[in-house]
Amino acid sequence: MLYLILAALLVALDQAVKFLVRAHIPLGGSLPVLPGVLDLTYVQNTGAAFSSFTGGARLLSLLSLAMTVLLGV
Repeated sequence: MLYLILAALLVALDQAVKFLVRAHIPLGGSLPVLPGVLDLTYVQNTGAAFSSFTGGARLLSLLSLAMTVLLGV
């Protein structure tokens, strides 16, 4: 049960940070969190990991569905 609560809190924190970034940082802009050490930069990844399948969301969805069905069988 503790892991479920922790996971829910982490997902909520992740979504809150994403909302705040979209609301307060322009696309491509940066906000220094620790000046000279850590900046928060707003970028968008329209693909999967490391931008693979960029622009191919439909293909990625079909591949994911096929693998889910295959693993289910």
